Amino acid sequence: MISTLLTLLVGSVYLMSPQIASGGVVVYDVSLFSKLQLYTSDLSHQLTYRLHTSEDSNDFQPTVSSLSGNIVFVSDRSGDAELFQLSPTGRFLTQLTDNDHDDLYPQWSPDGSMIL
Repeated sequence: MISTLLTLLVGSVYLMSPQIASGGVVVYDVSLFSKLQLYTSDLSHQLTYRLHTSEDSNDFQPTVSSLSGNIVFVSDRSGDAELFQLSPTGRFLTQLTDNDHDDLYPQWSPDGSMIL
């Protein structure tokens, strides 16, 4: 059912890393124009929009906190793969890591309070 609804919302694109957030919202990354971009789709209202991401970078592997609804994802906007956090609305962006190695596959703790 979810894949059918997402196909209706975003067309015939390959969705990667879909994450179900509260209220029937799905957060996922899509490869468009040679870059991975983050999108969200509200399944109940059939609305899709791009989150606050950079057109010049790859933003991928989103994961959603069950507690706050915050979205943590990987981006190469700072030169290598680092973790960033977006508010549920996609308005507030915070860089969480800054080091010399790639930070990949973010996960929230089961209660949604910490990033593992």
